[in-house]
Amino acid sequence: MPGQFWGLGSSAAHAARWMWNLYHWWVGRVALLAAFANALVGFVLAQLPAWYSWGLALIWATIWLAAGAKMALNARRRRRAAGLGSIEDPRAQQEPGQFMTAGGKASGEP
Repeated sequence: MPGQFWGLGSSAAHAARWMWNLYHWWVGRVALLAAFANALVGFVLAQLPAWYSWGLALIWATIWLAAGAKMALNARRRRRAAGLGSIEDPRAQQEPGQFMTAGGKASGEP
């Protein structure tokens, strides 16, 4: 099952959904890149001033930064919903002379 290979579980529907999301994300990114390249080529062919290209580059960078921030915030939200993304470091709660075990509990021996 493809889902088991990718570590996504055994559901075929889950694997299909994951593949669709992957396809959708990358086709969107490639479309943005193609649109940017198309605009730059158009500016060159129309012999427009260089500031048009710089303006477009600024808009393009803003779009990519916003997309990156959205992805980071979504990942953080998913980690917190799964109970994995606590801001507090469990090592900060241990007393001096204690060591953290693999289970995240403090013990007196290293």
